[in-house]
Amino acid sequence: DSAPTYARCQALWGAGFLTLLQGRSAEAMRLADRAMRIADRLGHTDSRESCRALLLLCLLFEGRLEECLGLGRRLLSEPELDRPTLMRQFTVAALGAAYTLAGDHTSGFPLMRRALELGREQGEVWHRSYNLWLLGVFLSRMNDPEAGVHLREALVTKRRTRDRLGFPAVMETLAWHVFAHGDPKQAARILGASQALWSTGTPPMFRFVAMEQREEFRVRLHEELGTEAFERLCRSGYELSPEEALDLCLETEP
Repeated sequence: DSAPTYARCQALWGAGFLTLLQGRSAEAMRLADRAMRIADRLGHTDSRESCRALLLLCLLFEGRLEECLGLGRRLLSEPELDRPTLMRQFTVAALGAAYTLAGDHTSGFPLMRRALELGREQGEVWHRSYNLWLLGVFLSRMNDPEAGVHLREALVTKRRTRDRLGFPAVMETLAWHVFAHGDPKQAARILGASQALWSTGTPPMFRFVAMEQREEFRVRLHEELGTEAFERLCRSGYELSPEEALDLCLETEP
């Protein structure tokens, strides 16, 4: 049914979100824009809020940070966003990530932590686990020990919700963190475990701009261990079951 109905608006939004998960952010933006036009025509406030939150995520994953910052600031300035909804979490977290990717940690980190608070206040865990991961990515870049705390909390939360889509991204980020804190052997095992889960078809959304350091990390880890040890340790992690891989991550220090 091509009529501009609320149901079609919802369907376009869902298609846009799933397309974004598959790494096709430009196409997702077109779907979100079509949904937005229907929401505007219907005067449906909640749908308009959801569509703009999705557009914000698309801009973030496209790396269009100035546009993302501009839209995010406008959204947070509007009174209708005072309601503590999942879309508000999306907006606050995406704006925080955009600031941080643009190099403004002073503005970015408080927003990302506020998004975590919103999730806890609402009892929401799915989005919160991704926000914990993303905060862990940024903290790991700064060699901040707090990164490990956030990454392990993200894994515990994902285990509760059986959210295997996000496991490999969090595990790989934890491998960076463990390597940076002096345990290359354990980092290689965790990296291997993450590779096993990447290979099961995890959507490429999780390889977006925040993961840009992944190749540099692999090269440095390979050089540190040497080819034989690197391959052996990665293989030992690759052969773990998902539950064993999670246990390995949660038992690792720091």
